[in-house]
Amino acid sequence: TYYTRIEAGAFDSTAWRYGVTLADPDSILGDWYITGAGSNAQRYSNPEVDRLYAMQMQARDVAERTRILRQIETILFEDVAKVPVYWAAYGSILRREVRGYVMPSGIHVNHKYQDVWLAR
Repeated sequence: TYYTRIEAGAFDSTAWRYGVTLADPDSILGDWYITGAGSNAQRYSNPEVDRLYAMQMQARDVAERTRILRQIETILFEDVAKVPVYWAAYGSILRREVRGYVMPSGIHVNHKYQDVWLAR
């Protein structure tokens, strides 16, 4: 089957669907690019990426974490680790009367409606 071949690494190229579950780089990096990661079907492995990934997970300063993530991004771009050919986007259209709605940061992030109300 398709997934058996993917798991065995028996392919030259393949299409792969993925939904981002968190509005954080860990969601993609940890699943796609870290050595041995679950969705790392291409078996990409780069010890420097693994090291930087661990560093960014522990970084408390946003600027420092961003700097580390940019380093990872540069390496992944140079290695051509994966070639995304499609990225879905979505949006919401609201009536003017809707108040308190905050657009969620990802499609799998729970929508919270307790603060939503209609101004009439």
